[in-house]
Amino acid sequence: MTTWGSPNTILLCLPGALLGRVPLLPSKQSPSLFPLFSSISRVGKKQVCQFDVIPILVHLLKDPAEHVKSNAAGALMFAMVITEGKYAALEVEAISLLLELLHSPMTVARLNATKALTMLAEAPEGRRVLQAHVPTFRAMEVEPHEKSHMAEALQRAARIAVSVIEFKP
Repeated sequence: MTTWGSPNTILLCLPGALLGRVPLLPSKQSPSLFPLFSSISRVGKKQVCQFDVIPILVHLLKDPAEHVKSNAAGALMFAMVITEGKYAALEVEAISLLLELLHSPMTVARLNATKALTMLAEAPEGRRVLQAHVPTFRAMEVEPHEKSHMAEALQRAARIAVSVIEFKP
């Protein structure tokens, strides 16, 4: 079994994981980077920043395949838990690509983008940029979706995004 905490492992598995081809992920799950990035320690997240994985993930937000963009947004979300991750993503202008992903036909892609943007809103610079987009998140809060678990999670995430973006320190 591979340990996901190593940056070398992450870099080797990243392309396959994003494309949904990594056999090391649990077979009952749809392929995603969540198991990979959520299990990385704080030190591992810092190494993700040091080894310039965040610019690669942001570049993958331009991929034509929706599932690749969705996985990249999900991986960014976990990498941006730490301050260095937030600023690395802001530096490579992740906000505009994540905002585009809010219009994806895939609910999970919109959810991942919303959560990643919420992480960026925790940085004052990200919050300033995202304030102009509060109406987009408000529309997602009341958007008529099928009553699936994922759709409800998206509405909850949109409410949280608005509260973080509108936070006054």
